[in-house]
Amino acid sequence: MKNLIIYDTKYGYTEKCVNMLKQKLTGEYDIIKISREKNRIENLINYEKIIIGGSIYMGQISAGIKEFCSKNLNELKTKKIGIFICCGIIENFQQHISNSFPEELVKNSLTNQCFGGELNPSKMNFFHRLITWFIGGSSSDNKCRNLNENIDKLAEIMNKN
Repeated sequence: MKNLIIYDTKYGYTEKCVNMLKQKLTGEYDIIKISREKNRIENLINYEKIIIGGSIYMGQISAGIKEFCSKNLNELKTKKIGIFICCGIIENFQQHISNSFPEELVKNSLTNQCFGGELNPSKMNFFHRLITWFIGGSSSDNKCRNLNENIDKLAEIMNKN
């Protein structure tokens, strides 16, 4: 049976994390960026394991990820699920998970991981650069110190289940 990673990213950090994760997973995984390939999502019955994640902006995950999870909640509850988020304020991880995914999905998931975040002003639109400057963020202080460890943890759990 196939497996699926479905994610969304705004400026590319989440995609970088997904590529790192994919290298550590065993089995065949389809990878879908929901904002670009929403129509490529096949019937979920074809997948055994599904990893869902995305970036947090303004306290929210992308609307596409939220919609996917809500629309497919009953089917997702029958799968082996891994959840991850990429966020700059790691201390808010649990709050972001609760705000981003249906409670039932979080409770049924095998693992929930935080891959940290990275602010890259050169890729941001003016509004996001302004907010980043206002709150005093930089591209170096928001990376997760345990990025590789957290990716390894998610991969290990998904590989053995």
